[in-house]
Amino acid sequence: MPLIMHCLIFSKIPEVPTPEQAEVFPNPTDCGFTIQSDQKGSIPIQVFQLNGKLVLESSLNFENKQAYLDLTTFSDGTSIVIIRDSTGDITYSTQIIKE
Repeated sequence: MPLIMHCLIFSKIPEVPTPEQAEVFPNPTDCGFTIQSDQKGSIPIQVFQLNGKLVLESSLNFENKQAYLDLTTFSDGTSIVIIRDSTGDITYSTQIIKE
């Protein structure tokens, strides 16, 4: 008789559905993406691989309500992008696909 195992995968990356606060495009991309947001100034951003590994931690300078993040040195695949506010709270998270 086959043994069926159920498996739960837990991630350290919180899911924050706040699409009204930012827009990421193009997605998928082959080189980078633009983040459009009402946030101003230098905004903390993190990029994680799906396995939870942090691959980028930086700040983007939002000019004219948008910033560009170059992904040319990243491996192809899906990543999680997290944007924080000045207090460190997560304001937006999404998946981005690099082809």
